[in-house]
Amino acid sequence: MSQTLFIAGATVRSVTQSAVRAGYRVVAADLFGDRDLQVCAQIRQVDPFPEALPQIARQIEPCCWMYTGGLENSAELVNAVSQFHTLWGNGAEVLRQVRDPFAVGQSLTEAGFSSLRLSRRRPEPAANKVWLRKPIHS
Repeated sequence: MSQTLFIAGATVRSVTQSAVRAGYRVVAADLFGDRDLQVCAQIRQVDPFPEALPQIARQIEPCCWMYTGGLENSAELVNAVSQFHTLWGNGAEVLRQVRDPFAVGQSLTEAGFSSLRLSRRRPEPAANKVWLRKPIHS
């Protein structure tokens, strides 16, 4: 019997299909639960997404797990699921660091790289400057 791999995310189809081709038996927790995903994996539809994921994780026998897009902004949720399964990937602390543009900018500057100028508040308009305004969790 092949090793079980738990894969969770907003859409896990491509990762699941790759894992199945590599010989894993996949339990997939997905926002959509598409029919083509049901053909190759045991499906758990996550509703509400992503809040229901820890509850789903508790229902699955302990195994290795990984996440896909849609969970990178949910460090605490990744940590919660990792209480039941062995994470293959970046844990909560790494997610917090890489999802913080100010920490990334500081790391780049300290390493000698150029970095964009960042501001926590909306700067005053200036004719010679263009700003990109973006939410932290996007």
